[in-house]
Amino acid sequence: MIRYFIHLMFLIIISLSSCNQGNLKVKSTSTIQIYDGKYDSHFPLTPVDSDIAKIERTVKLITNLTFYQAYDFSFESGITPENLTDDDLKTKATKSYIVEQPASGTATLIAQSFNKIALLTCEHVVCASDTLINYFLDQNGQLTSFIQSIAIKTRESMNIITLPGLKNIHILASDKNIDVAIVTATLDPMPIFPIPVFDYPMGKAEELNWGTFVYVIGFPYGKKLISTAIVSDPRRDKKNGFIIDATMHRGASGGIIVALRDGSPNFELVGMASALSAEREYILRPEDEFNVLNIEFGRPYEGNIIIDKRMKINYGIVYAISIEAIQDFIKSNKDKIADAGFTL
Repeated sequence: MIRYFIHLMFLIIISLSSCNQGNLKVKSTSTIQIYDGKYDSHFPLTPVDSDIAKIERTVKLITNLTFYQAYDFSFESGITPENLTDDDLKTKATKSYIVEQPASGTATLIAQSFNKIALLTCEHVVCASDTLINYFLDQNGQLTSFIQSIAIKTRESMNIITLPGLKNIHILASDKNIDVAIVTATLDPMPIFPIPVFDYPMGKAEELNWGTFVYVIGFPYGKKLISTAIVSDPRRDKKNGFIIDATMHRGASGGIIVALRDGSPNFELVGMASALSAEREYILRPEDEFNVLNIEFGRPYEGNIIIDKRMKINYGIVYAISIEAIQDFIKSNKDKIADAGFTL
């Protein structure tokens, strides 16, 4: 019994002594960087903050405000796109008004030539439709051929945030099919110091795999956000488009996607965020949903109820344009780009 007690006390003393020695460290195994020439599918093993900071300085918020002259029609008027005339807009429209359609997205500085700059973005961010048409629904909820409202573009205004003194902002080249555009602008006055331009290598989206680790930099809801993501469905189309699981919001379109090849600092541009997964949902809302001060909450609503449709975003599914598609776009517009004074 005495021997057992002494042995127990000896174990307790050793245990307490070990806990009080602050300089004792448990040796942990660390992952070894594998240099195989492939894109990494794991979190970076060395700090990447300096490279990410260098990249994010080239990413800008771009906005486009489009103005439309809109007209409403009654179902009885029987107006269709085929028989609509200019006189109908004046005589048969039940209402005429101005509509503003704002859009925002992400653009990346890819070139500077003296006092001119070029930015890469998505076509749908900077190219608004010339005409918007809403059609009446029949009693079964199916679209008819009769116009309920039509909006015709009158003018638009583009702006690149955080780059003051820009003039002559316009679209140099665009392609609706692949959703890519290049925007140019003039710097006035000419900045004293060079503007940061994205100068990392172009990668190969065809070499991305399921699980490749990437970074996405964009402006969801107008806030610059750097997000990590995993590649899914690589080479999902003939142009090597792919999907990433980034939780991005509206405004992320045009955000660049970079991947690491054999660890930091070997970043490469592999694509650009283009679209979020979304589905249409139908809702009931007050006729004047913006005048909420006159609504008595907690009581039955006595005004007119409107059936409306909205897009519900499925967060975590982002479709990406491959770098190969972007390079093909640049090649097909090389003359325009060269005439503007840029070398890409």
